[in-house]
Amino acid sequence: PLVVFTRAMNFPPNEQAACRLARTIWPQVVARAPHARLALVGADPTPRVRALAELHNVTVTGRVDDMHEWLRRACVATAPMFSGTGMKNKVLEACATACPVVATAMGAAGMPVGESNGILIADEPTAFAGTLIALLSDSRRAEEIGLAGAAMVRDRFNWDRVADTLWTI
Repeated sequence: PLVVFTRAMNFPPNEQAACRLARTIWPQVVARAPHARLALVGADPTPRVRALAELHNVTVTGRVDDMHEWLRRACVATAPMFSGTGMKNKVLEACATACPVVATAMGAAGMPVGESNGILIADEPTAFAGTLIALLSDSRRAEEIGLAGAAMVRDRFNWDRVADTLWTI
């Protein structure tokens, strides 16, 4: 079972989120799901991010040729953001590939959330870990949430819908 965090790893809010995910949240996950793996996937990992590869079941990839391949292989994508602003396109990218997302409220800012939209919110590390464990333990529920996220992206973020919104503005 693979969990992914996909971002440019040299951007300070992403570095902070990767470190918090790997050092605070991930140990709680592997304590209950010892075969789970975490991949920190993204260009230009800082030394702090590269050092996370030394942790149990954590991989740091650096730049990859095909981000969608990682998202298709993942059981869950994460957005454990605690700083930074704006809509997180990586969350939409994960949803578009039918990968369920566990995010903080900040990580999903500006997006529709909830099971029916493919994005579950958990702001505290223990709740975040518990939500990841629940999805890793119930592949059918994870698949349903992922499919809901893909439908949400197709419905709300397709080019025609976005163009209509811009035209209205």
